Amino acid sequence: MLSTSNKQFTCQHYIIVGVWLVSIVVAAKYFMQQRAIAFDPNELLTNINEQALLATILSTEVTTKFPPTTLFHIYNTECKCNVVTEDHMNSVFAFAKSHDFTIKKILLTKAMKDVVPSVPAVLATDEKGELLYFGPYGQGISCSVSNGIIDMVLKNFLNGFKFSSIHNKATGCYCNLS
Repeated sequence: MLSTSNKQFTCQHYIIVGVWLVSIVVAAKYFMQQRAIAFDPNELLTNINEQALLATILSTEVTTKFPPTTLFHIYNTECKCNVVTEDHMNSVFAFAKSHDFTIKKILLTKAMKDVVPSVPAVLATDEKGELLYFGPYGQGISCSVSNGIIDMVLKNFLNGFKFSSIHNKATGCYCNLS
């Protein structure tokens, strides 16, 4: 009789642990989906002209002249996602600096909100000062190196594959400005 009650006790524990695990997975998925938001939810960047984008963002820069191959980090001090993406941003900065990119950090201004849907964002220019990339650093909840968009763009550029890209279809940890 003792062995029968031990088996029932064990089955009950497995059921409780199973229900607990399912609850944890469902809760985690729910909270992750709440954090993953669209970079450009209002499709602000869908039909934007590259020159207009560059002019608006760079006209707010203190120095009107910037060196070619520059990486502009666009941020807002109130955005909590800066902390989440900090490791990824630092690795991008280190990689870019090691390949002679200049790094400039630009605090978001009111004028920039017309063309920057979310922060943190990154703008990269090529050796002619033309748009190489604009959009988020990466996508996914952590916006980490493993799902970095800018990393791929920079590596392709350094390998001779130059194309300009305005990336607005990512979801991740961003602070929408609209």
